This record gives sequence, structure tokens and C-alpha cells, in this order.
Amino acid sequence: MGDNKPFRRVLRPDEATNLPRPAENEDAMEEQQEAAAEAVEEEEEEWVAPYSSVERDSEPDDDEDDAVPPEASDTDRPYGDASLAEGLRLWVVENGVPDRTVDRLLGHLRQCAPHLALPRNARSFSGTLLSPFVLSKIMSISGGRMWYQSIAESLQAYYRFVHPNEDGLILDFCVNGQQLRDGTHFWTMLMKVHNVPGTPVMTVSLYSGDTAPGSAEEYLRKFVDELNELQRQGLTIRDQTYWVCLRAIIANKPVRAFIKGVDEIDCCLKCTSVPETDGKLVYYKYETACEPRTDALFRTEHYPGHVSHWTPLCELENCDLVLDIVVTERRQLTELGVLAQLLQLWVNGYQGIDCKLLPSQKRAISAHLERLQLPTGYERTLRDLRCVAVWTAEEHLAFLQFAGLAVLRGRMPDGVYSHFMLLFVAVTMLSTSYYKARWQMAAALLDIFVTDYAAVYSPRLVNQHVHHLLHMHEETCRFGELHTISAYPFVPRQRDARRWMHCSGYSLSQTVHRLLELQQVEVNRRWDTTCEDVPSVQTVGLDTIATIRRGFQLRGNFRDQFALTDTGAVVMYEDATNFEDSGLVVHGYTFTRQVPAFSDPFCSTEVHIYSATMHSLERHVLRDFPSSVLLCKVAAVQTEVSDEYIFVPVPGTYLA
Repeated sequence: MGDNKPFRRVLRPDEATNLPRPAENEDAMEEQQEAAAEAVEEEEEEWVAPYSSVERDSEPDDDEDDAVPPEASDTDRPYGDASLAEGLRLWVVENGVPDRTVDRLLGHLRQCAPHLALPRNARSFSGTLLSPFVLSKIMSISGGRMWYQSIAESLQAYYRFVHPNEDGLILDFCVNGQQLRDGTHFWTMLMKVHNVPGTPVMTVSLYSGDTAPGSAEEYLRKFVDELNELQRQGLTIRDQTYWVCLRAIIANKPVRAFIKGVDEIDCCLKCTSVPETDGKLVYYKYETACEPRTDALFRTEHYPGHVSHWTPLCELENCDLVLDIVVTERRQLTELGVLAQLLQLWVNGYQGIDCKLLPSQKRAISAHLERLQLPTGYERTLRDLRCVAVWTAEEHLAFLQFAGLAVLRGRMPDGVYSHFMLLFVAVTMLSTSYYKARWQMAAALLDIFVTDYAAVYSPRLVNQHVHHLLHMHEETCRFGELHTISAYPFVPRQRDARRWMHCSGYSLSQTVHRLLELQQVEVNRRWDTTCEDVPSVQTVGLDTIATIRRGFQLRGNFRDQFALTDTGAVVMYEDATNFEDSGLVVHGYTFTRQVPAFSDPFCSTEVHIYSATMHSLERHVLRDFPSSVLLCKVAAVQTEVSDEYIFVPVPGTYLA
């Protein structure tokens, strides 16, 4: 794909129908890609790394140098009133410390503190005792075994020491099913309290078996009965009763179909659009008017080709089976779905579509990605495009929110770039309630993105992920910002459980005990469940860290050094002072010249994105900014011009 190759954004209907037919399956598609790439095979050989050479276990590593110190209470009492030996054991469990490391630590402690009488090896020290009470809660169901902890017991355990600051509890549930490397099917049902910030994710149930659960009745019955009782009678915690209600159920695609009782690939869960099939390929034809499905018609079996089996969720009170089961969870839909497909098209190409990047363009983009410094909390360094097949969801997220608009600019045809920008701007607006008045505009942009997808790429690439973008606006209006219906908060707990199930010899009962031990760690921590955002200043070494509000911190390192005022001025943080009378004041520098970063699909200043060069920074004038005028934190994304940066707001840091 040449840099200056002309591109037609929209094809006529007769042209669209004449596009080459894609392969019926992924193997055939790869063969066609190899045949089309024979002309540049020699150049590609030095670029493309074999898949086997790519590190597959790509969990992001924590950058300790950039880590923000936790609150004092968390630092001083990380494990509450636990003894030294018990606290050390909880630390080993929480962090998954390798046995070899624990053995050396135990040896040193036995030498220096023999009175602790610590065991000689990690297995004895952190060994899990199998409680008969826990074992009694593990039951056999069709396909395998399941442990159900109960919603009430989880909530009562977490709020043992800290009262919720609300009269009731609004609950989100996340059900995830995966097949592990040894072939075991492992399902987790997790829960979080939506309206009490700071409350950790809780485990409701675990399932492990040779196959997926065979019966929705067996898998969901206890959950449905208990949640119905809690919604009717409330939950009593330390002599106080709280009302309980369901907000949303989040699940990955096969689990979502199973618990709802529908055909996994037959139809859209939100509207009556029916996909086309071409062999193994399933794709959607865009329709301007799709009749929305309703809960009433679903329960009366009005959709016979859509509903495949009865499910206990039909008996769940205050649950709309169409509206309350989320389909636009951004991790699976946007990052690992739509964006992952786009990156594969750009990197590997597709038969009959001129969208493949040249090797020189891939190298330029990869080098650009490695230079970026993203804010704390995101991937520190994005891996190059050779590893795109094994990028984590977090890497896709960072690419979509920050990197993409800079690294793709000028390196692909204008039409392809403009099409990507539709997705970027729409997701940016739906990621924060600050732009709630413009959410309808975001819906229009997604509508154009889906409409143009068939013309820019191929009608047969409009899969279910692309189609579900049409429902992103309606679910955002129902639930709120995209992150509130995201699986990201649940992922760490899912990884913990999956890691223990991966361990050689670990059974479901041992995994359950490990999770209960981790739950004990979190209970002892006395989680801060207040909604108050109290600005503060903390000095760590030579660095002064300013906490503007929850999730918004500034410090002297480049990745966390920029903020945006409510007047649109980008500020480079230098220092901060917390005055008793006037509160927190940030001291920083501004730019003499800021310009819009893009003009398509509209001016970037509408979403507070600006571009500036570092030589225009007024370093000789230190200005003061009260925390109340700081609109949000921004990421400084370097462009292809070394001195130029695009400043992109960080979701979750906006002024309320």
C-alpha cells in the first residue's frame, strides 16, 4: 500500500458486490495472503518474525520506577492485623511469588529470625489446607464441577470492617469462559459493586470441567434464586439492611449465548438483523432500520430461530434479557474485536483489498510505537507490529486511545486513516460523560464507520463485532461511560484464578482456597469506599506527586507531566503546593502556540485534542493553576516530527 495511492472512500453498490470473495476460513485466507505476497517475499523475510519466536505470555509488567506510591494506610498495614508469618504468606499468595524466590527468602529469615520457626520450602509455607466446609460447596454438574460461594457471603466478607457509604448496592456480574492449555474448560463468575468505588472484585462461582457446562439450569440456578431473594429482602451487613439490585451482566460471546439461551452465531442479541453465511464465514449486511428486540417478545418465544434453549435467567427479577446483558463490552468488542481485525488487515493484508502496509511502513510504525511514553496505567512500551498477533487487550486499548492517530498519520491512504478516525473519535466521546451532550454525534460516527466498512475493506468482513458497534450508543446511554460496562476491572482476578488452575496438580478445590486467601488479603486492607476526591501533594525523593482527584495524578516524569485546563491550555507540570486556605495549586508551563491535531471527522478541539511543538513551551514563565481549573490529564503522543506532540485526554480523569 503506497503512501500516496489514491483512495475512493465509498463504492457504488454495484462495485461493492463485485469485490473478490474472501476465504471461507482462516487457513485459506492465509494461503491467499502468502500467494499475494510472493512479489515482496524477500523483503518480508527480514521483517516478519515467526510466531513461535514471539513471547506468548505477554502480561504487562509493572514499572516500579514509575509506580505511584499507595496510600499510607495501604502501605503501613497491607495485611491488617496478620502476624509476620501470616502476612508474608499472604504476600506470596497475592503476588504469585515463584517457589525458588520464596525458598531463598525463607532460608534468610530462618537464619536471621529463627524464632519464627518458618518451614524450609515454599510448598510447606504457602501450602493450601483443604477445608471440609469449602469442599462441601463444590458440586458436580453436567460437564464438570462447580463451586458457588454466594453473593451474600462475598459482600458480607468484604464489608466486615468497612460500611458501604450507600443505602443500597448496585451489582455488575461478569461471566467468562475459557479453555486452558491442557484442554480444561474454566469459567469464572465475578461481581463488583458499581455504586461503591474502591470495592474490589469478588468471586461468586468457579467452574472446571472437560467440557463447558452442559446445563444452564445447573449452572445458573443458585445464582438466580439467591439474587432474587436479595432483591426482594435486601442484604443485612452488621445489623444494617441494604437494598440490592442488578445493573448489568457482562460475558464473552460463547458464555453470553449459553446463559441467555440463544444461538451463538445465529442473530444479533439486540436487533433482528440476521447475518449472511458463506461457508464458515458469517457477516452482516448493514441495514438502516433494524427492529430492536424486546424483553417481552423474548420471554414469549417470539424469536423461535433465535432462542435455542430455556435458561434460568428468564426467572431473574428486574432483569431485561435484551437490555441488561451487555454486547458492547469494550475489551472484547473494540480492542480484541474491531481494532484487532483492522491491525491484522493492515499488517497481513487480505485477498483483493489494497490495505496492506509496506514493510518500510511497518518498520516506521513499529519504531514510532517504541518511542511513545504513555501515561502510568497503560502499556509502557507498545510492541512492534511483528507481535501484533499476540498483543494484549491493554496494548490494543493504548493504541486506540492514544497511539493510533499519531503513528498511522501519513503512513496510509487518507480514506483508510479517516475511516479509523471515525472509530477513534466516537470511542473517545463515549468514554466519558463529559461529552454526554455529544453522544448522539458519536452514534452517527459509528453508523458511518459501519456503513463504510464494507466499502473500505469488504462486505464479508462486517462481522458481529463490527455490527455491534451500532448498539454501543444505546448501551452507553443506558449504563454510562464505556468503562462502566467493561471487563477490564475483572481481568486481574480472572488471571489469578486461571494462573492457579494452570499450575501442575492444582484442582478446583485448591484454586478455591487460593482465591479465599486472596479475599482475606483484600478484607484486611480496609478498602477506601468513599467518593470524596481530596487533592493532595506527596513528596517521594526529589519528585512531588500531585493527586488532583481520584485517578488523576501528575508527577515529574514525562508520561505523567501534562494536564489540560478548562480553557483548553496544555500545562506541563513542574511542581505543586497544597495551601490550607486556597487548596492545591499546580505550577507549570504553557505553550505559546497550540493548534488542532486533526480536522476530520471534525476539528479535534471539540474533543480537547491539541498539537504543539516543544520549542514553543514557555519554560521561562512558571504559572499557577488551581486544581479546580484542571479539566483532565493528557498524554503527550509524539508524532512523526520529533519535536511535535499530540495531547490526548486520558479517560477517567475529566472534571465532573
